[in-house]
Order: sequence, then C-alpha cells, then structure tokens
Amino acid sequence: MNSKVVLVLVLLALSTGAAAVLTINAGRAGGPSPAAAGDGTLLPGLSGRLDSVTRITVTRSAGTFSLVRTDAGWTMPEKGGYAVPADRVRRLLVQLGDASGLQERTSRPELYARLGVEDPVAGATTPEAQASQAALVTLLAGEQELGKVIIGTDKFDPPRGVYVRRAGQAPSFLVPGEIALPREALGWLDPQIGNIARERVRSVTISHADGTSIIIARQTREEPTFAVTNIPAGRELKSPGAGESAATVMSFLNFEDVAAAASVDPATNPKARAGASVRVRTFDGVLIDIRAITAPTAPLPGVPDPAAERVWWTLAASADPEWTPPQPPPPAPDAPADQPPPATRSAQDVEKEVGEFNTRWKGWAFAPPAWKASAVALTWAELLKEQALTPTSTQVIPADGSPVPAPAAPTMPPTTP
Repeated sequence: MNSKVVLVLVLLALSTGAAAVLTINAGRAGGPSPAAAGDGTLLPGLSGRLDSVTRITVTRSAGTFSLVRTDAGWTMPEKGGYAVPADRVRRLLVQLGDASGLQERTSRPELYARLGVEDPVAGATTPEAQASQAALVTLLAGEQELGKVIIGTDKFDPPRGVYVRRAGQAPSFLVPGEIALPREALGWLDPQIGNIARERVRSVTISHADGTSIIIARQTREEPTFAVTNIPAGRELKSPGAGESAATVMSFLNFEDVAAAASVDPATNPKARAGASVRVRTFDGVLIDIRAITAPTAPLPGVPDPAAERVWWTLAASADPEWTPPQPPPPAPDAPADQPPPATRSAQDVEKEVGEFNTRWKGWAFAPPAWKASAVALTWAELLKEQALTPTSTQVIPADGSPVPAPAAPTMPPTTP
C-alpha cells in the first residue's frame, strides 16, 4: 500500500469521526435549541404541577420500579411498599421541573447509546444494555401522564450537565446542571435500620434448629473482648477470638435488600427455609431477637426470577426483664444543693428505643450484608478444633460439639484350652 492510499484512508477516518462529533453536538453553538419547543423547559408545564404527581416509574435494563405517593408518604411497591424518603422524590421533581436551557445534540438513533439516551428495555441481558445508564422516567398524576423522558449519562467536564431525550422524540439534549436520579431501586431507600454499638452489647446467643446453641458474652463493659462461654467439655476453639464479630452485627446495620416479611416466611413461602435464631442483649436494657431465613432474592418486574438465594432477617426488640435502671451516683460533697443529679438511663428510655426499633422493623424482612449473616450463623463445627483421630477409627463430630465417645475395647476371641 503506497503513501497516497494511506493518506486517503486516514483522511476518510478523520472525516467520519468529525462528522459523528458534529452530529452529536449539533445545536451547541446556537445556545438553546429551537427543537426545545414550548416554554424552553425539558418538560413544559411540569414546574406548576409538581404537587399533583402521584407516581414516578423508572425503567432500565435492570427492571422497572415505581415510587407511589400514599397517605403515609412515598413508597416503593416493588419492595413491598417500603417507605421512600420524601426529600429524595422532591429533589428529582424540582430538578425535572426546572430543567431548561436545552442544548440540542444528536437525533440519530445509532448515536443515542453514546449519550445514554437509547430506549431502555426492562430485562435486556446484552452487555451493552447492562452497561447502559439510560433510564426512562414517567411522571403520572393519577392516570394522566405529565411527562416522559429518558435520562442519560452525566457530563462532568464544564459545562456540567445531563444528556436527555423526550420519549418518542428524535432530538437529544444536554441539560445544564444536575438531575439526581438513583438508577437502582435500592438507591431510593434509607438502608440503615439500626445501630447498637459494640460497647453496649453484653451477649449474643445463637440457637440452631437442632437444639444446639452458642453463647458469646462478657460480664462487664470494661472487658475488652467477648468469649464463647459454653464450650463443650474437652473441646478447644480454633481461635481465641472466635465469635467476636457476632458482637458487632447490630452496629451500623444497613440492609442490602428489603421485602415484606410475609413474602419470605417459611410458613407461606415453600422456597424459604428457617435458619438460626439470634438474641442480642445489651447492658442497658434492650433485647434484639433476629430470625434468619434463607429465601430467593426479590426480583424487579421485567427481570427473570433469579436462582440465587440469600439470607433475610426479621427483627424484634423488647425490654430486658432482667435489667434494672442504674441509680444516679451520689452528689459530690461540694456540689450545690440545687444541682440536679446526673442523667441516667430510665425504663422509659428503654421503651422509647424499643418502640422506635419495632416501628421500623415490624412487617419487614431485611437482607443483611453477607459477613453479618455469617457472623450469627456460626456452628460448633466451625468454631471447634477437630479432635485427634486414631489411625483405625472414623470420626463424626456431633452437631452440639460434645466430645466423641471413646471407641469400645475390642472383643478378643475365646482361647482353646
């Protein structure tokens, strides 16, 4: 291939790339595009009707989910009607209502994917669809559609903006500013459901269906570590710190998924299996009971039911009947007579905390992080060292960790006199 041919090919390649860039950036030089008809906003008329929006539907290749306004606030039906923080919904609506100054980009469907404004298809499994950020957002007031727009990728280099395209229309646009749209369903929810610091924990008891239990505890707050207190006689732990992580399961507890408790209850769901029961006891009067369940994950509409299973927890709090409120310390000898005593935790404080926990937990099943689920599913087989085997014996460790019975003495054949 001679130099002239190479030069021609290079020029063709450069011109093709330049044409694509010019096509994508069409309308940039002229400011807001004439294609942004109406009042010059992304969704004309929306800003005056934000309070009438009753449903927001988001469709991506990962599935479809909705935000629905009820008398109790915004909820997500696909997650059993779990509450959605109202400020997150309001922020999105205000940003969509205020979106203006549209700068026209490409109208060519084959270039939409570069801006993330192609039509998303729920359940699509191609690598391109899975990687796409395209999200079709539909706003409804009852049955009336107020707007339908595809939110694409963010443009972070100045001037910052978001690529968008009105559903069913060819032109795409760059909208200056930000549109805060969590692409995943769980991104709309507040994942933290509890926080009991390790310093408060007195004991954790793990009970299994076979009747075995493991107790991890300490006697005082000052003790720096927890210990397994019911080790079977004659057995040893694999590690002195075995079970230590169980004491932190309630610390900054965030869920990774949520579902209505009835949907994963073994009594009503044949695919669900009961796991361990766990009781966390604090030094200051709170009992937390956790019931572990293994069940399939909760898919979104438009996505095939996954085969994967995971652990779910249902939780309940109560006041510890063995706890006694501490007495306030005596006043210092030089304290003023009218100085109030130092505040101490009261039974009313315990009831208030218990009530707040149960309000948040009742009726729900939460999928905890895998390491927290494993920390309170420990068995004796995982905690204890194996017992030494004799060369000719085969040994099975009992589920309760008890010592293996010694083999019976061999029976000698009778001798002939």
